[in-house]
Amino acid sequence: MNIQKIIVVISFCALSIMLPMNTFGDTIEWEDRGDAVDGYKLYYGIFDDSTLCSSHTKNEYSNVVDLKINQYVLDNLSSLSSGKQYCFAVSAYNSAGESDISEAVSWIPSSSSDNIPPLTPSGLSAEIMTSTQTDTTAPLVTIKTPTSGTTYETQSDSINLSGTSSDDTGIRSVTWSSSRGGSGTATGTDNWSVAGITLSDGENHITITARDSSGNTSTDTLVIIVPVVILKAPSNVRIVY
Repeated sequence: MNIQKIIVVISFCALSIMLPMNTFGDTIEWEDRGDAVDGYKLYYGIFDDSTLCSSHTKNEYSNVVDLKINQYVLDNLSSLSSGKQYCFAVSAYNSAGESDISEAVSWIPSSSSDNIPPLTPSGLSAEIMTSTQTDTTAPLVTIKTPTSGTTYETQSDSINLSGTSSDDTGIRSVTWSSSRGGSGTATGTDNWSVAGITLSDGENHITITARDSSGNTSTDTLVIIVPVVILKAPSNVRIVY
């Protein structure tokens, strides 16, 4: 199997942060695409109101929370200061490492005497590097009828073939071709069949090709022999009186 590096893009989408008055009861949430994530890290800290959250790097955040789900109730954070601007950013991680932090969102917690509405969250995005294996395994294909052997003899001028194919990623197509001319697509994939393949005198090499969803192919060939009748010269030629 060939190993190649790919980038799995984990796109986070910030949902609106609803800030009820008189309580710390808000939740920060995000969404991801794909299933390569083992967990998240929620970075947060207090920054001056005039500073844009998006201008801060991961190392500038004073606090981090390790999470296994894509949401967090903000009142679980200790020592929040009412009226202060908090910036939040999220990273994703798995066994291959940790992504960059997302774009940040701003939030100002309120108290019973503080009715400051939250700032509008911006969209979040992040990338995480991981690895995957490229499928190079060929599918299996087998001719079952008229024989599972390598040769078959017939006096007919056409023949029907059938068989099976399989692959761990799924069979995309099964096709056939003849050394004496002609080709086409079989009916079915896992269980396939071809009807009415034209035969010529002598050897006809019929090849069945299975192709999987990754483009890998495999073949099975049956040599069909149509005997050539050779006429012999008459013998014992004589005149009868």
